[in-house]
Amino acid sequence: MGLTREDGHAFCAGLLGGTPTANTGWYFWHTAAGNPLLIKLLMDDALASGKLHLRNGLWVMDIASVPAGYQLQSVVREQLRGLSAVALRTLNLVALSEPVAAEIVSKQMGTEALAELFERHLLQETLDGTALLRLINPVYGELFANWCHEPRAAC
Repeated sequence: MGLTREDGHAFCAGLLGGTPTANTGWYFWHTAAGNPLLIKLLMDDALASGKLHLRNGLWVMDIASVPAGYQLQSVVREQLRGLSAVALRTLNLVALSEPVAAEIVSKQMGTEALAELFERHLLQETLDGTALLRLINPVYGELFANWCHEPRAAC
């Protein structure tokens, strides 16, 4: 499980050595789904791009779209490394159609591919009884979709 919103804000403050605005802390926590590693990588990218800066003693994030940087892409690529071809296609299907019924994905792609993605913590199923699948974090879908549109992509 990831950090709570409050813990995420405190984590951001610790990394920055100062207080982020509430919106800034929320942005990083929400975008990374509470994952500390992703929070740090997103912050590093935002600092490097000038989107995160100190203003009047507070860290402020320019909430305009911040493209995912190389470090974040490397983390995601590492998590995808070694997935079977059918699991990658299944991940692509979920990324492009989420939320999508688990039953449909299972019939189209097979239960083994779903099990592989759940084992790697790349998918989550809704807890409200509707059995809908989503990516564990929207960052993965954005990066995966971008890779699939690159020339010679293996999606």
